[in-house]
Amino acid sequence: MRITFSQGLKKFQKAKGQARIIDVREEDEFREGHLPQAQLYPLTSFIQSFKEGAFKKDQVLLIYCRSGARSGQACKFLRSQGYKKVYNMGGILDYQGEFGPLEK
Repeated sequence: MRITFSQGLKKFQKAKGQARIIDVREEDEFREGHLPQAQLYPLTSFIQSFKEGAFKKDQVLLIYCRSGARSGQACKFLRSQGYKKVYNMGGILDYQGEFGPLEK
């Protein structure tokens, strides 16, 4: 499901510690600036991270990338694995500071 960063922030706050912000860009993109509290799981190694148990089905997973394409792929994969609380926040290009200033 595609949501805005504002909607993602509301879900993050409502989940009270049971939500994770997942950045699926590459490490160099992440270093240029990422959302506060974001965890990096590049799409290029996303399935391997999944196989290693990186994601829990009971958590709200808020996923983003640069433009929304890679985050869409990650969300589609997780949904195909039975995950229900997976949200595509789209691309950081559309970010308006909802979670606070980007971190480097």
